[in-house]
Amino acid sequence: MPTGILIPSCDAKPLVLQEFKSLDDYQTEVDGDIQNIELAGPPSSLFVNEEGKLRELPVNQRATLLLWLHNRPFLLRDEIRGDAILLGPTYWGETQDVPPSFVSLLLEPQTFVIESRATGNPIAWTTVPRRRGFKTWVDAYGYALMWTRLKNVIEVRVSVN
Repeated sequence: MPTGILIPSCDAKPLVLQEFKSLDDYQTEVDGDIQNIELAGPPSSLFVNEEGKLRELPVNQRATLLLWLHNRPFLLRDEIRGDAILLGPTYWGETQDVPPSFVSLLLEPQTFVIESRATGNPIAWTTVPRRRGFKTWVDAYGYALMWTRLKNVIEVRVSVN
């Protein structure tokens, strides 16, 4: 059974790494029917409440940040409502474990930096200038989203310093 990261909509509640054994487990955690949203970099899936907006569930800031940076068509166009689950990609109907890079990035205390690729050198990743790194991934993602708006920026990612 896949292991995923539960992302509560309440920012005061911590993210939790847990195993999901059945569809009922997913539905219990998101409080309803699930919708799968594919993410990239690394390939992964975000399971959310399919009726989160209709039921006016609270905005999930942390899941929305992940959505915006890892599925750019949603950037500033949509938001996640209610609790969410971050898992690995779905292959042939089977959901995989959350990628280890996400486990490290979201659950282990560390300092974060932002890297970008620009039109002048589209192959190389360059660290975004900043005196100090970020102490939380949420702050780093928020800052990274500002960089996505620059015309010469192709892609942005958050990395461990």
